[in-house]
Amino acid sequence: FGYLLKPFRKEALKTSVAMALHKSQMEACVRESEARYRELAELLEVRVAERTAELKAANDSLLQEVAERTSAQEAACESEQLFRAIFESAGDCISIKDLSLRYTLVNPVMADLLEMPASEIIGKTDADIFGSEVAAHLAEVDRRVLRGEPVEEEHSRPIAGQSYTFHDIRVPLRDGKSRIMGVCGISRNITERKKALPL
Repeated sequence: FGYLLKPFRKEALKTSVAMALHKSQMEACVRESEARYRELAELLEVRVAERTAELKAANDSLLQEVAERTSAQEAACESEQLFRAIFESAGDCISIKDLSLRYTLVNPVMADLLEMPASEIIGKTDADIFGSEVAAHLAEVDRRVLRGEPVEEEHSRPIAGQSYTFHDIRVPLRDGKSRIMGVCGISRNITERKKALPL
């Protein structure tokens, strides 16, 4: 046929074939790796998108919770300011006692009537302030209140050597879970009005 065939050695031919096969296998392996990489990249994108959505939802929820707490704190602060304004400016004696019936808060009217600074009244019981006889009655009323019963009555007690008559209202003081945590008392001094009534 007129072609000149270059002589070859059998070993060289084997090596060339082996190299060609190896190259073909490597190319197939690379193609498979690239396909797997694309698959994993797509899966990763889906997972990242899902996680981003979860984080955004969690972040939105957290922002909502922070806004609600801030609003609740502002409302509580306003409520506290309103309570303080009423408590400090009321013309009646207002007091709060804890479960052991010790005063935890008294308003200026009560402190003035007792002629004691509020800081000296805090922590004391009625026995410390009014004596044991008056305190026995007041403690009995307070125990009824601690059982959940509001009590309204007129009661006389001595203060600085004089007898005063009060219209007392005592109600349970409750916490945020409606558990009784003390007694709130409002006492209106009606001494002069009682003296003006005909016998």
